[in-house]
Amino acid sequence: MKLKGGNEIKYTLNTIYLILSIAVSLLMIFLDPLANASSEVVVSLLIYVILFGAAITLIFSMLFMFNKIKRNLVSISAFVITVTNTVLIALVLIFGSLLA
Repeated sequence: MKLKGGNEIKYTLNTIYLILSIAVSLLMIFLDPLANASSEVVVSLLIYVILFGAAITLIFSMLFMFNKIKRNLVSISAFVITVTNTVLIALVLIFGSLLA
């Protein structure tokens, strides 16, 4: 099926949005095992990658909310994953600062 013009771009944005959301989630899941197996430099780099990826997916979320990204199952699932990631990062930052 050949997509035309703007639809092809919106489909590509949906795919990138979903892949980034899943990648940030997987990096968050595997951060602790990787921290135990590697050095502090690798862990700090992964933390920066997670925060950068979360910021990018938040930008995609704003595009989604303002209707620049076509709403379908892919973009809705990516939005749910992004909101979950954002809540988890916020909770870790809040409780990490309170318990430190």
